[in-house]
Amino acid sequence: MPSQEARAYLHYLMTLCFRKEEAFAPLALKFVKDHDLDRLDLSPEEQVNLFMALAEAYGDEPKRYPQKLECLRKAEAVLSNWTSVVR
Repeated sequence: MPSQEARAYLHYLMTLCFRKEEAFAPLALKFVKDHDLDRLDLSPEEQVNLFMALAEAYGDEPKRYPQKLECLRKAEAVLSNWTSVVR
């Protein structure tokens, strides 16, 4: 997927998130699993926003906690890699 197309799809996903659409979580999860976000040239901010939105989209049910935790860890990894590059 070209970088420009990936960024357009990310914007579409975030629009779904802002509208609280039920389709957001499955589409975002598939996007994250099927693509390497670094190779798509998404900025660290865009990646963190996507992971945080995905973590927030999961319901507050104990069976969803592992998925939420995975998203939060991925966001943390992106931030730590980005801050180490910036320094």
